[in-house]
Amino acid sequence: MLDARNLLGAILAGTLGLCLVGNALSQSGPPATQPASEPASRPGNQYRIKIFRPEKAGQNCQVVLSGTREYERSVSGQQEQAEKTNWGFEVKGFRKVLTVDANGMATRSSLTCESCVEIVDRIRTDLLAKGGVAIVTCQDGKIDVRAEDPNITLSATAKNVLYLAVYMPLLPGMDFDSWFGTDKPVRIGESWPVKSKTIADASNRRFQSKLVRESDITGRGTLTGLEEVDGVEYMVVRIDMTIKADGPLEEGMTEHKVQTITAVTLHLPLDRSLPLIGNTRKEILTRAIKYRAPDGKEVRLEDRTERIHSGRSVPAGAASTPR
Repeated sequence: MLDARNLLGAILAGTLGLCLVGNALSQSGPPATQPASEPASRPGNQYRIKIFRPEKAGQNCQVVLSGTREYERSVSGQQEQAEKTNWGFEVKGFRKVLTVDANGMATRSSLTCESCVEIVDRIRTDLLAKGGVAIVTCQDGKIDVRAEDPNITLSATAKNVLYLAVYMPLLPGMDFDSWFGTDKPVRIGESWPVKSKTIADASNRRFQSKLVRESDITGRGTLTGLEEVDGVEYMVVRIDMTIKADGPLEEGMTEHKVQTITAVTLHLPLDRSLPLIGNTRKEILTRAIKYRAPDGKEVRLEDRTERIHSGRSVPAGAASTPR
């Protein structure tokens, strides 16, 4: 259970779906309102942005996902070294879609592991051995991650990492198109605003709160260019978003400010029958709290968490992958 001090930070950090296993949204995926085979290119070098790509049972791809998280805390400007931590993970493997729902969102997938490690202060620990198979199920808002071998028990960290490897960045329940997309065709270099009200409403529904307002959210999506890999042409879409909000004041607090800055880059094939093939995300969450100490002095507490995720997913057997 999150207390009031941590609630807003969790909302802002979770807005783009950096959720742990067991905290999935109640939806199963966005509707596939347009034919998947419809090309994204249009006359006059305009392009239609469609982020969600319906999948099919039997679809195979090679996935690579890595992530890092750095955390720092300071009190009244004096950095406490004991409060600085570095954590990361790397996953490589082959993902197979086993079942999908009516919208084309995978409800059950397998991931055959090439490597899956946790990295803490440069120390690497295996989370799942090479050749191990994880089964990831997401249905009716419930997530289950387990090893195919009933004799293998996965840790909570392993479950979270494997879940992200299967679904990142389009986690179940996230409708990227209604949050960050645009209904109008765009040219290279053109941008459009993110849907602030839709994002705020989704965040508040998830945490049953009203802490995030539409006016707290600013951001834009941009079609930055086109690239080609293995004869597949894809759009490069960047999404930049900032959320600033006032957190709840507990006893003794005089100020509570929270901010998250997010930058996401997506590689979207022009042929919408092909899945998203690459993504990177950088997110910086800061929290500043002022409160009165027992001796009457004002104390300023600052937290800073930086997360970076980078992944790619290409059809199994492809000769090369985007860098």
